[in-house]
This record gives sequence, C-alpha cells and structure tokens, in this order.
Amino acid sequence: MQLAKIPSILALILALTLASGLAVACARESPPAPPPTPTPSIEEIVQAAVATAMPPVSPTPTPNPTPNLEATVEVRSATRTAAGMAATIAAMPKPPPVPTPTPPPAPQPEPAPTPTPTPVPLPIPISTPTPVPVPTPTPTQPPAPTAQPPASLSEMIKRVRPSVVRIQTGSKTGSGAIFDTEGATAYIITNHHVIEDAGQLRVIVNDFSIYPGTVLGTDSVRDLAVVSICCDSFKKLSFGDPAALEAGDEVISMGYALGIQGEASITRGIVSAVRYDQNYDSVVIQTDAAINPGSSGGPILSIDGDILGINTFRLDQSTSGRAAEGIGFAISGTTVSQHIPVLQASPPAATPTPTPPPLSNTSQSLGLGFGPMDGQLHHDPGDGFIEAQNANVSLADFIVSATFINPYAAAESNWDYGFIIRAEPTGRAIHIVASSRRRWSLKFRDTGSAATSQEIASGRINNFDTSENGRNELWLLASGPCGMLFINGEFITFLNLSSHTAPGEISITTGNHQDAEMPNSVTRFINFNGITLGHDYGPAAGTLEHIPGKISVHSSGVWARDPVAEANFTNPPGDNWDYGFLIRHPEFNRLEVVAVTGDNRWFHYTRNLDSDQYEIMAEGTLQPGLQPTNQLTLFALKDAGFFFVNGDLIARLDLSHNQDHGDVGVISGLFKNHTAEPQFQNFNVWTP
Repeated sequence: MQLAKIPSILALILALTLASGLAVACARESPPAPPPTPTPSIEEIVQAAVATAMPPVSPTPTPNPTPNLEATVEVRSATRTAAGMAATIAAMPKPPPVPTPTPPPAPQPEPAPTPTPTPVPLPIPISTPTPVPVPTPTPTQPPAPTAQPPASLSEMIKRVRPSVVRIQTGSKTGSGAIFDTEGATAYIITNHHVIEDAGQLRVIVNDFSIYPGTVLGTDSVRDLAVVSICCDSFKKLSFGDPAALEAGDEVISMGYALGIQGEASITRGIVSAVRYDQNYDSVVIQTDAAINPGSSGGPILSIDGDILGINTFRLDQSTSGRAAEGIGFAISGTTVSQHIPVLQASPPAATPTPTPPPLSNTSQSLGLGFGPMDGQLHHDPGDGFIEAQNANVSLADFIVSATFINPYAAAESNWDYGFIIRAEPTGRAIHIVASSRRRWSLKFRDTGSAATSQEIASGRINNFDTSENGRNELWLLASGPCGMLFINGEFITFLNLSSHTAPGEISITTGNHQDAEMPNSVTRFINFNGITLGHDYGPAAGTLEHIPGKISVHSSGVWARDPVAEANFTNPPGDNWDYGFLIRHPEFNRLEVVAVTGDNRWFHYTRNLDSDQYEIMAEGTLQPGLQPTNQLTLFALKDAGFFFVNGDLIARLDLSHNQDHGDVGVISGLFKNHTAEPQFQNFNVWTP
C-alpha cells in the first residue's frame, strides 16, 4: 500500500491512522537550585560539575521542562479481545472534521537558567517478556581488496528476502525458499512436516502478497516437499556448492521463526560439522545459527546468498537428557538437489491465470491481505451496472488503497471511482466514491429483495486532480463501525461504517453514478492493495500513577511498527500533567512520544540510540483546547503518522527517523514537574 506522499503503501497504511485523536505539549519547569553546603564532599563536587556540564534539552518557544532522570514502566498484561471501536463512533464528530490552523505559542517568561538533567532511557518491562527484534548482522570485512568487492551482508539479505516465503497451514507456520520459476509459476522447497496434513495452504511472498499453494511432491524420509504458486513475477535463489563446505564456514539462516508477524528473521552462525544422518538418509549440515519452530523449511544460505541447505530440526538435549544449545541441522543442498526433480515432476493443479486466484475467508483469521493488483475497468453506460473488479477476499477490518488514472478530463464529462467494501451475497455493501465533481460520498446499499440506497455522508475534496490521465490515490481504513478516508496522502474525513460491520468482499469500482461513464472509455488503476487489521489489545483502563522521578507507562504488550492506538483520558486537577502514546520503543534510548499537556499544547518527541536527550520533532497549541475527557488517536504507517484529538486531525507526523518495531503504550509524567495522575479508558491497539 502506498500513499502519494508516503514512499510506500503500508508507507501511508500501515500512513493512515485508525480512527480518532492524539496530542502533545510540553510543560517546562526548572529544578530548584541545590541548597548550599558549607563543606561539600568530593562526591557532591563531582555531581555538581557533571550536572553543570550536561547539555540542556533542545530549545523551544516556551521554557524547556526538565525530563525525568529515571524511567520505569508500569506494565499491564497484554490481552487480546474481540472488542471493536464503539467508543470511537460515540466520540466521533458526524460532519467531516476541519483541521484548525495552529497559532504560535503565547510567550512565556524565561525562568532562571539552571542545568537540565539528562533523561534516562525507559527500561524494558521485566515482569512481562518483551519480544526482541533480531538485528541485521554486521557485514564482515572483505579479506583483501579485489577488483569487485563483495556486497555487504545487509545488501545480500535485501536481495534474497523476496525469495524466502512464509507458508501458512491453518494455525501452523513454516518457511520455504523459491528455487525455480517457470513463466508466472514459482517452485518452493520446504519441509514435509511443514505441509503435512495441511487442508488449505497459503504462501505469503514479500510479507504481503498471498497465493494458494499446491503441493507437487513430498519425501517424508528426507523431510522435503515442493510447493508451487501462481501467478506473478517471482524471484528465485540459486543453489550453492555444499560439497565445498568446511567446519567454520559462515552461514545465514532465514525463516519465520515462531510465526512472528512481519519480516523473516535472520540468524548467523558457522558450520559446526557436515555428516551423513541415517535417520534422514541425507547429508546434513550442523550449525550453531539459531533455528526455531517456524524456521523449518527456510534456507541456510552462504554469504553470497546461495542455498546450502534447508532448515529441518534442532536438538535441545542429548539422549541422556542433558540440555544442549546451538545445535541445529539442515538437509544439505546436495541431497535436496538430487531429489528435487522427482518432487517437482507433478504439474501445477491449475492453469495459470493473469490474476491471483480467490482466497477464502480464512485470510481474515490469518491476518493476511491481497495485492498489489493493476487493471482497467471498461465503461459500459448501457449495462445498468457498476463496473468493478473483485479482490477475492472477505474482510471486515482492513486498510485498502489504490491509485486511479482518470479516463478523460472533468471538463469533457463526469467520472467516478472508489471502493465497495463488506459486500455480502445478500446484496448488503458499503460504497465509498470520489468523483470528478471534487466530491466524496459514503453510501449503504442493499440490492436484495427490498432494494435500498442510503447516502450516509458526503463532502468536498480539495486536493484532487481532475485532468485527463491525472492520478489520485485513495486510502480507506475500516475497523468495526469506524473508518478513515485519505486522498493523495491527506486525511479527508472520518467515516461512520456502523450501517454494516460484517465481513464481506472488497472491490474496486467505476461508474457508480449514472452519468459517470462514456462509451469506449477505460478507467485504469494500479497498486490495488489490501491488508487486514487485527484488534490486538483492549479495551483497557487504569490510572497512570505518579512515582517521583519516574515516567509512568501502561504497556499493551503489542510489538509493532505501524499500530493504530486510541484511548480516552480524563484530566487530573490542575495543569501539571501530560498524557499520550509511546510507540516504536524496542529498547533503551529509542522511542517516540506523542502527547498533550495541561496547558493545551501537543508535542512529538523522539529519542535515538546515540543520544540521552529528547529531540522535539513537532509541537503546537491545541485549538480548540482540551475537554475534561479527551479521545486521542495515533495512526503510524512507515514514514508517517496521523495524530487526532477529539476527532480533529492535529498533525501529520514525520516518523522516517525511526522504523523500529516496538512496544505500544499510554504514557504520563514525561516531565519532572508533571505530578498529577490522569486516568485512561478504552485503550485499544490495532495492527496490520
């Protein structure tokens, strides 16, 4: 998915936000001057010198607050519920919100200069296990200069990643590698135990595109299988020379360890031994590169990115029961190459077609999506139908986007295009349409026995290209009764989807109005994408308690890069408080905070691995001001974020500096003088 103003699709999707608001501001206070001491100790002299030498927090138009010296995390257990977003709709304004310009902050009196203590990183929760992202291995230095130096390890991984696939069979996850292609068909080597007894087989390529898999052949003794998928342009990996392997040679393991959502995991190790295993009737490669459940079927690679073997099993203990570590095994590429011709001999079960085959409703429970797809919709003004192309998925909560190419100029005639979502066989569906009249509309239609059509809302589009061959990108986020519409990277409006919340098919359309088609014309579309949106946490409630010298965080336990988070906060007495969201927090000294303060300001702070100070990315004054209870929503998608307060878009955020997956939580007490204790309710987190 891509936004026009965000580099990639799941660059504004996951550049959209799910449905409400968030805000931030910074209250400033200087700590009191230390009391004079007649005869300071050496320790006190050293502490005073260090405090004086520390650099202050980046200057802002108002006095800088003093960040906390220490930080702790208040952790709540993450629980998954099926709760929706009813609270969002209750707080959501019916007319389309209009962002209000942010006036400059009122001048504040300058406090007496004092040294600003450096904030200490937020600690990782201890009571709840926190997933740790696998770092990209550091490339080794090439031995001696050559005419063509080898590519770095990270470049090799980027090159091979499209060829390492996730294999999903119901609730079980495994891995595989594309080793051959023939036209629009790809052939995948994996383990027999990955696909054994599989009812439906889904293969996910590039962590997004989904294809039904066909098992061509299996070998239970050697634990090998070949699967085919169709139809697209796939990339394959070559086999290396396993016979040349020696103990101590470096290898890379790649696969979907533990079935964790997102990219394949990378581990690095050496060849411990190469030996024949009679149980598998195969030559096996023993390695200390970590191999975990879910990695099965993934490749062991050379530093050049060639397949040396297929991950198969590991040993956790000896035959006598003694614990063992770092003992994993892969079926050698020598054995794999010898048996592939037999495994691959069966032809694909279906004739290749130019578009991906239909997917069943299980795609929703697997957290999957569809696309990207390109195509064209032929106008036929006389057929009395809306021209549409179905994505062949049935979803209720998702993010969908597409770029449309205008068939002709608006001055010549009218045209429209958009999406039909949650379409049921009974005829119930929701239509979201943008037209050459620079208008958007939301309709509920039921084409059943009692045909009805109800326009729920409509409005104007300002940033819309109506020229011939002009392009417009539409993004739609839907979750339960709530939705958001983005056009060309800008937030347009919240959508009330409560008229129909059941799962249904998604289609791309044109000719929604009677006068919106011309004979012999074509509306083209590109990058038609969709991905499901899962409700991963909430609704949760609690109090962000103040502990002197500490930051209060209620963690959802959700580990994500592109979350949609919402919560309702109740203001404590006075104005010495702040509250908001913490996202992309994988470890110490790495986080994003987007929040509001009691003096009606909002802010976006970041802190990276190389600094002990918070950096102000953006801030401003809230107009209108905060209410006694406020709904905050944050939607992060790759390089961009959208922050809402009480249904109003407050800011579009730059997140390009931090692309980490990390914890999602609500936060309070970022500044030392903010001691009041806000309450939160309806804290929910959704992720693609």
